[in-house]
Formats: sequence, structure tokens, C-alpha cells
Amino acid sequence: MLISSERLEIREIIFNDWFEYFSYASDSEVARLAGFKPIPDMEVAKKIVTGMVYRGDTYAIFLRDSKKFIGTINLTPGGIRKIKGVYTIGISLKKEFWGMGFGQEAIKSLINYAFTYKKANYIEIMHEIGNARSQNMILKSGFIHDGNISDYDTLWNGEVYSISLYSINAKNYQKEKKYGKNIRHKI
Repeated sequence: MLISSERLEIREIIFNDWFEYFSYASDSEVARLAGFKPIPDMEVAKKIVTGMVYRGDTYAIFLRDSKKFIGTINLTPGGIRKIKGVYTIGISLKKEFWGMGFGQEAIKSLINYAFTYKKANYIEIMHEIGNARSQNMILKSGFIHDGNISDYDTLWNGEVYSISLYSINAKNYQKEKKYGKNIRHKI
């Protein structure tokens, strides 16, 4: 699967992406905001990427023109809702690409893919309360705020955090058709 948008290409993560994954997942700020423990070394990065490859729900994000790896995005079956056809999106980018609209572009591309090819009914996404950058990206991607959940989970360091939850459903997606612009799929 390859998803191409105006500036990005998104494809399944492969074993050889481990070094690029390590290059940003070892950054404590990136890891903290994405909710995972910073990757301590390349051997751990290899193991994590191997797991991603076998699960099949993680995709690598590249700049379309230069083929530069800039992050990963997940489309995981299941979510807070316990109905059929729910997927959850998670995204993390290298810090140098924050604030440039790449996250929003990747999310919109994956939304289109999920509703068109995975026949999703709902797509959910969340961020830690207080993360204004993620909130802005999510709202610009077309999601509706469902609410907040206090004391949602515990981070690797023992810190308990709360989240804001957002969703978009297939009915509204089909009605608005605002995500189909400049997105091409090769499957």
C-alpha cells in the first residue's frame, strides 16, 4: 500500500526503517508527547520496528520529493467505542517537522484510506490534555471533540495522564467529502 498526498508518501513500515525510527523515537520530547518511553538504543528500536512490521498497523511517513523519513502513523483496529468498524489513529513526527502541516496532511490521507478501503465506521484520535499543538492538528483534520477522560492511563514513568478524545464517522465523512482533495491511493 502506498498513499500519496501533495507533500507526503505513506507506506507500511519495513524492517529497514529501524534506524530512522530510532532517530526520532529516542528523543524524550517526541516520546513523551506520543506517550511512549524514549527508545534507549538501536537494538530496542530494531525489536520495536519488528513488532510494528508483524502487527501491520504502522506506516512510515516520507516527504514525497526527497523520500526523507519524517515519522510514523498508526491505524489500529478498535478504540474507546466498542462497535464494529472503529479504528484509532496515532501519529508521531520528528521534531524538526512539527508545525508545518505534515501531521494534518498524513492524518487526512489515512482517514481517506480508512473510510475508503478499510470500510471504517468511526475513526478516533486522542491527545494528552494540554497538548495544544496536537489539539490544533486534530481539529484541522476534521475531527469532532467527543470529550475528556480524566486519569486515562499511566505512562512508563508512572505519571497518570488525562486525554481529549475526538472522532469522525463515515456518514459525516461521506457527506462532507472534504478529505478527498489531492489524495491518491495505490494499493
